[in-house]
Amino acid sequence: MKATRSAWRGGAIAVAAASLAVAAPAMAKTVHVAGLQTPVDDTHATMAGGLIGGWTTDSFNLTGYQPAEGTFQAAGEEHFDGCVDANRSGACDRRDPFGRLSFTYTFFGQLDLTTGALVSGRCTHPIVGGTGGFRHARGILYFVDDVTTGTSSYVGHVTYRRSDVASDRYDEDSLSRSHVANQRGSVRGCA
Repeated sequence: MKATRSAWRGGAIAVAAASLAVAAPAMAKTVHVAGLQTPVDDTHATMAGGLIGGWTTDSFNLTGYQPAEGTFQAAGEEHFDGCVDANRSGACDRRDPFGRLSFTYTFFGQLDLTTGALVSGRCTHPIVGGTGGFRHARGILYFVDDVTTGTSSYVGHVTYRRSDVASDRYDEDSLSRSHVANQRGSVRGCA
């Protein structure tokens, strides 16, 4: 009897391992992203690098201010429309996840005590939802403002289900229209 149970367990483990090996590539992929965010106006920006598309600030709420130190904190919501350049081609194409990523964020800023100008800014953006190829996306982005140029550099990771990308109805024309619309009016992330 023991030999039968052992054989059954061994067979079950082999089947489970084979199932995982087949299912794993279709389940999830994590892409490390980095690049530059360039403002278009007070609430919109374009994204270049690992994220290609437009960024929009949906809300900005001051959550703390220390006037003696010139520091402040803010929180809110933002979203990104475009693709993760997963294959590093420099463009959104059929193999890249495309859709909307939704974020919450926490921003920390330092002001010049004399002029009130922003001296430094940093923010953290966890992914809280998505559409299209990002339906089940998770991850986080970190931004650092360059107060001289007004741009922000970002780094982070996005994890998405490969099956969401494969099942998403990719339409190159709608991708182009969405990207062009976001170039004209997207949002700035950190500051």
